[in-house]
Amino acid sequence: TTTSANADASIEVNAGGILKKIREEKKNIIQNIKGERETLHIKAGEVRDDIRDTRKEFRAEVKASSTAMRADFKVQMKAASSSDERKGVVSAMRDAFKNFRAGVKDDRAEMRKGFEEKRAELKSERERIAKEHMKLITARVNTTIAFYRELMNRVDARIAKLQSMGADVTAALSASAAAKTAIDAAATAVADVEAQITAAL
Repeated sequence: TTTSANADASIEVNAGGILKKIREEKKNIIQNIKGERETLHIKAGEVRDDIRDTRKEFRAEVKASSTAMRADFKVQMKAASSSDERKGVVSAMRDAFKNFRAGVKDDRAEMRKGFEEKRAELKSERERIAKEHMKLITARVNTTIAFYRELMNRVDARIAKLQSMGADVTAALSASAAAKTAIDAAATAVADVEAQITAAL
């Protein structure tokens, strides 16, 4: 009948509308994730370059300071006029190098701590993007589930129409019930995954 046809058409339009909306959302999410990945890739390269340059500069500074201290030691030794004065220079230089090495050790530890913080930040960003990707996947599955729910509504409407005409729809009703049970099970599984993702965020 016209009413039944209109109902079927309405269900079909609704299902198509859901798909269209989800496709648009999917496109936006994919574009955002792609942009974030590209940004993270650039940032990771910058961090690697920064770590490399910082290490290089640190080594150069340590070498320059050590060379300057040795040069100063030689000057003081040449200027020393007695054995006792030379001993004093050697003792002072030993203390100076001891303090210098301790300072270098502390600076190196601080530098490594900074590197670890930057790496941890990158790791956190990667994990966040991975979680966003998982959310996209579950959204796509939810799209399919929503579509099949609408499709089953349409199937049930047709079964009801056949039943009103006196047809034996026992097998069709059984198949429909089984299909809806499978859809509900899938929806429950996806909801569980979404809950885990939300808890991890």
